Amino acid sequence: MTEPARRHFERADWWPPGSSAPDRWPFTIPAVAQLAAEGGLEIPAGITFLIGENGSGKSTLVEALAALYPRRGFVSPFVHKTGPEPSAEDSPLRWHLKARTHPQASPAGFFLSLGPDRRPRCCAR
Repeated sequence: MTEPARRHFERADWWPPGSSAPDRWPFTIPAVAQLAAEGGLEIPAGITFLIGENGSGKSTLVEALAALYPRRGFVSPFVHKTGPEPSAEDSPLRWHLKARTHPQASPAGFFLSLGPDRRPRCCAR
């Protein structure tokens, strides 16, 4: 019998629970507004694709999830592998989400998105 796939990142909960989204960007973006209204986002096992029109919140959502995933990297005097650091361009969405992970979740994560030129860009988080 095959074991069901373990979901490392199980859900992103809206935080604090029951609070409403502020009436400003990025919370007025359709995907973000829906996430807030539904109290979070269930992340199914396997590969998840986000498809939508320009400006619908795909990149904002992926970037917030990547920042939210609790990960540890590897740092030594010779190697710094922790993924991209936060930047001033990041949305405040990540501060309104809380990750729910499997107890045996991997301390690494990988998120892939398409850039404006339709080429893959990734962020190991």
